[in-house]
Amino acid sequence: MKQNIISLFIFTTFAIPLYAQRKAHINFGYVQIPDSIASIIDRGYDWGPNDEHASSFIRNLQDGKEHTLINGIYAYSSPNPHHPRKLFIYHNKKLFIFKSYGAFDPQEVIKEYVTFLSESKIPDSLAIKYLKVIYKYLKEEEGQTYGSYIRPTNEKANICVE
Repeated sequence: MKQNIISLFIFTTFAIPLYAQRKAHINFGYVQIPDSIASIIDRGYDWGPNDEHASSFIRNLQDGKEHTLINGIYAYSSPNPHHPRKLFIYHNKKLFIFKSYGAFDPQEVIKEYVTFLSESKIPDSLAIKYLKVIYKYLKEEEGQTYGSYIRPTNEKANICVE
């Protein structure tokens, strides 16, 4: 009996904290991007105060396990949980930032995607793949009010940077 208590004590003292430490190193799915692109992303997100770090909260919508910037569609927002997400597409070292918010203007997001398609000339199979990702994003954003915030009124043009 005494041996069982000692074994249980040793297990709880050493094994459980080691397991917890391994779990603590989980990356929360944020993508690391170069500073030059981060500054462009931050300028494209102007919802309110403290939005200068929107580029720190970027997620790959196609592959959540990918933490480097590769061709694909990404969502980003400020650190504030009540601020809406926006999209950008990174394709062949070019950046296309959507000006519209999916929660407030889903049709505008689709129109902007059409603009991207006409400018980028990507293959049909990739266009369909991206469209599926945008559809999923819009479904997730549907009905979101983001707390007491209201629809943004500023109309910035799309940003397309090489």
